[in-house]
Amino acid sequence: MATVAPAVNEPSTGAAGDAAPALRLEWVVVLRGCAALWVLSFHLWSLLGGKSLTYGFAHGFTFGLRSLFAAGYQGVDLFFVLSGFVIAWPYVDTGRQRLDRFQVADFYQRRYFRIAPIFYVTVVVVVVLIHLHWLQGLRSVAAIAAHFLFAENFRAEWVGSLRAVYWTLPTEIHFYLLFPLLLRIVRIDRPLRFAAACLAFSIGWRVFTASMTLDHGVAIAWTSAYLPGRIDQFACGIAAACLLARRDLDRGVARRDVLVAGLLAVGGLVWIGRHAGALDAWFAVGPSLAAVLIAVFIVALGRYMRARGDASAAPSGLAARVALRLGEASLGIYLWHTVFLDLAAHYALVRGFSEGKRAALLVASVPVTLLVSLWTYRVVEARWVALSRSAAWRAKVRGFVARRWPPRTATPPEPA
Repeated sequence: MATVAPAVNEPSTGAAGDAAPALRLEWVVVLRGCAALWVLSFHLWSLLGGKSLTYGFAHGFTFGLRSLFAAGYQGVDLFFVLSGFVIAWPYVDTGRQRLDRFQVADFYQRRYFRIAPIFYVTVVVVVVLIHLHWLQGLRSVAAIAAHFLFAENFRAEWVGSLRAVYWTLPTEIHFYLLFPLLLRIVRIDRPLRFAAACLAFSIGWRVFTASMTLDHGVAIAWTSAYLPGRIDQFACGIAAACLLARRDLDRGVARRDVLVAGLLAVGGLVWIGRHAGALDAWFAVGPSLAAVLIAVFIVALGRYMRARGDASAAPSGLAARVALRLGEASLGIYLWHTVFLDLAAHYALVRGFSEGKRAALLVASVPVTLLVSLWTYRVVEARWVALSRSAAWRAKVRGFVARRWPPRTATPPEPA
């Protein structure tokens, strides 16, 4: 995932706690929920039989359902593009691109406390379940320590050693580390140049890693899933934020245009998913094409919501409120779902369940995942997010930075 903030939050200004909150874009939160549920559906579909499922239709014709679920892993692509958008939006919308050391430290601590607490909770639970042999995983102190340091992507054997979905968290953290630099070099008035450069770099990186693997037997193609291989998706999110922040492009967007952009994005992601698995041209250009499609949809939807004037309005209907709550808990959904799915699969295996009972148990694990995710959002994520935004805590961070890295003063000239 992912990605991963409950909403578009305020950037830090010079003094801790004195920033006015930026616009909360509810539609971004809902999109994050959709991304998490799409990834969940992919893993559920895989455990239920994957490509062997016919959904009750004759001759195995599934009306595109097989391709739709098979492409569910690309919810991660949506997470990454949304992360670039969410992180950049408060800064590009206010025209602030150069952050001082206090602002950078405040940015880092807010992003860390948004991801780390719930991630650490799930890691501890997973390690206990692995120790009890209820889940499969690598029982390695080094691998566990690497997860706590967001460094499991540095060794191929650690990636997915606890949970397969954990690989996205270091990618997010590493993007956060790079973001202050990326924010400086992107031009808000010409973000497409920045996006094009990052797209070209990422495609070149994937071509290089694939050629090294095929020609020299050096298995480094797996690094294309992380930074720098995914910098294009974050960059497209940043470019989308810049385009949406430009008021000179504020022409009305009809609902029809949003639907077309959305259908093109989903259709494109499904088509890209049909070509996954080989070190070919789709391996090189697929993630970049997905990023462009998602970014176009984000810009179209954002302009449509702003034209309506309710981009930050509280949801009124029951379905909208449910979607918003699931979006807020999307990080938990992403981190918890494989735990409960695999627990259900393990229990069905131990008890010798029939295929029907096993499928029912797997499906029943989905509402359990959602309820646990909503609960942990309230008792873990929301509390740490509130702490990271509080004036008292941000003042402490500012004081620590001032003591640890005092400003440089010019040396007075020697007297004549």
